[in-house]
Amino acid sequence: MKFVERGLFCCESVFAPRFQLSNFDHRIDYVHFENRAFYLLLHRHLRNLVDRHCFKTAFHVARLIYRLDPVADPLAIMLTIDMIALKAREYNYLIHLYDALKSSKNLDRLPNFAYSVALAHFFLFCENGNAEQKEMADFMLGSAIRHFPTVLLKLLDAMNVQPDSTVENNKYMSALAYERESEGIKLLTSIYVKLAPSVWLENPSILSWLEKATRAAVSSFKHSKEEIASWERMRKTCYVGVPRNIERHAYLWEVTRNAEWVLSDPAPPYNGRMMYTRAPSTPRPDSFLSGLLHSVWPNYDQAQHLNASIEEVLNALRGMFVSETPDADGRDLNGSNQEERNREIVNEVDDEEIEAGEMEQEHDVAGYDDGGRAG
Repeated sequence: MKFVERGLFCCESVFAPRFQLSNFDHRIDYVHFENRAFYLLLHRHLRNLVDRHCFKTAFHVARLIYRLDPVADPLAIMLTIDMIALKAREYNYLIHLYDALKSSKNLDRLPNFAYSVALAHFFLFCENGNAEQKEMADFMLGSAIRHFPTVLLKLLDAMNVQPDSTVENNKYMSALAYERESEGIKLLTSIYVKLAPSVWLENPSILSWLEKATRAAVSSFKHSKEEIASWERMRKTCYVGVPRNIERHAYLWEVTRNAEWVLSDPAPPYNGRMMYTRAPSTPRPDSFLSGLLHSVWPNYDQAQHLNASIEEVLNALRGMFVSETPDADGRDLNGSNQEERNREIVNEVDDEEIEAGEMEQEHDVAGYDDGGRAG
């Protein structure tokens, strides 16, 4: 947490002098590589706030992330801002946001908004007892179930709630129907289920309302076949591919994994730009022995055989510590010393041969004397 805040401070310290973070007209483009660190640090800060249950602050950070680039929404913050708003008890804001961006952002085609807006109306009904809010909540939840029927079972499974047999075996809501959905719908469902269970379990009255609304929606399936068929065709045609920002969002929230991406730049934009070229990095030694060899011999090649490398290093060490100095006649002192040593060895060998000959003569003389006495 502390390092994330320090990173945010470093990013703010290098802002352009005329840039104002609170100005709605100022934008930060995620396409530029140099700007991505600030986005990712804000998102990490957002997650830390959610984990610490600082939902009000997390809600304002989510709004800031969206405002930095509301057109592209590089972190797909619209997939989680609804749940953060519900946790922060910003029900009216969520409803106003849905009404304002429904046509321009197609929020009615996102399953998270379809279910969250209905839940926001129900929370308002619990606060003020307004019957109109209850009717709107029932209508919105029924529409959400008809438009995205497979989301409900995944939500109940995440809440450890056993669904009714009529719901579990329904052809529009069963596990088989979920497997037939496109990859885009499956990913959006997984993202929504990541944060939603805690909100739906906040009040015991929510589950009873959900049960009644679900039964009413299932019973209305036979009267809404055209609507269900229309949305089924839409889900198969409009949710085929996964946009890059949604892939990035799923990776940051640990819904999906990709070994080719790194946390410092997940799912980089296809049209990304970099104003500065990176300097090639020198590979660091991967072991203590490699580090020792690199320190003694900078040109050490790790691909070479280890024994050959050690032998070359030893030769280099010998060259460093053994010095050769010539004598006055220009000859090598080491060479002259070696010649003198050879002469001494030859003289020692000659002396040993002479001593051996004298001993043999004495032995022969002694044997002759013994033989004469015996005769």
